[in-house]
Amino acid sequence: LPVLLAALAAACASPASRDAATLMRLGETLRSGGDAAGAAAMYRTAASQDAGDPAPLLRLAALQGEAGDWGGAAESYRAALARAPNN
Repeated sequence: LPVLLAALAAACASPASRDAATLMRLGETLRSGGDAAGAAAMYRTAASQDAGDPAPLLRLAALQGEAGDWGGAAESYRAALARAPNN
């Protein structure tokens, strides 16, 4: 399974990458499979593809918090808030 997930992540990281929603789903799959680094990469890519959606940054922040990266989590939460200040 890890090899399959890595192959899927590599395919989505290509120049012809998928839309943000697909990247988010792949991120969740990688996360549930124990690949936090791969999930973080998918969330970051999704965030860069849809600059108005705070969801990828919120998921990234949660992942960073779980890993004890409090500074990274705070930064991601601030970026998400900047995208949706009324939420």
